[in-house]
Amino acid sequence: AILLHPEKLSHTPRDGALREPLLKVIHVMRSMGYKDDEDREVVLRDLSEVIGQFPYKAPSVFNFYLPEFQPDRFTGDLVGPEFEIFTTPAAIGLFNGLMSLIRKGLGDCDGGFGIHAPGCAQGRLTAGGSGSAEATLKELDLLLTGGRLNGSSSVVQHAYREAPEGAKVQAAQEAIVLSPEFHTLGSSAPAGRREAKKRREAPNPRSYKAVVMLYLGGGADTFNMIVPQKCPLYDEYVLARKNVALLPQQLIEISTDGQACKKFGVHAKLSFVKDLYDRKKAAFV
Repeated sequence: AILLHPEKLSHTPRDGALREPLLKVIHVMRSMGYKDDEDREVVLRDLSEVIGQFPYKAPSVFNFYLPEFQPDRFTGDLVGPEFEIFTTPAAIGLFNGLMSLIRKGLGDCDGGFGIHAPGCAQGRLTAGGSGSAEATLKELDLLLTGGRLNGSSSVVQHAYREAPEGAKVQAAQEAIVLSPEFHTLGSSAPAGRREAKKRREAPNPRSYKAVVMLYLGGGADTFNMIVPQKCPLYDEYVLARKNVALLPQQLIEISTDGQACKKFGVHAKLSFVKDLYDRKKAAFV
């Protein structure tokens, strides 16, 4: 009944689905012949904050995503539940982890999915070539996408061809796991003839603004990045920071309105941010 269902037999833009991130990780390890160096069981670190999914870590009894979730630009009753956890940070974490798995094995190096191990990895993918380049790429296509490589096939072939000897299979694996066919289910073939779009008149060029957010993680001492000046808040800051509090002469002064203090001090290493702030091209959030 499933194989003969109209949705399975038809090929329209409404078909298919985005694959769950954890299934993609396990898929690569199984299909590419992952083997532990000492024949131990596979140990993954908690990937909840890395790829958005991990066994027994669902945020609620309703699973990792809601069945009625509708991403932006989806119209009508078209839904994409798996897109709810396919955020930008999760996508980057997934891509970094897959690249680390292919290049270095399962470990914690370069955003890997594993735990710390001597020599970086607990084990590695063992899948090799199948003779000729054509046979190797055909096998990788079958194992990683179910033989659905379509528009991405030329990219994979180029990656394989340009890679040095000994790294060709890895290059092809990397290209495939970055392809749309690997991350989705359903037909990847063109669904009929594309409708011609009406040509639009090019608008007159105009100025624009790009929002660039600086995310500082790890050991960033944000209390000393921007410090209140010449107001009671500075005294509270000194009381809280004690011997690591910065003196006014160690900071770059800026002026502002609508805040508890009219003057703030920016860390001396962030002079470029002060320049952008003075030109009204930067803000502290």
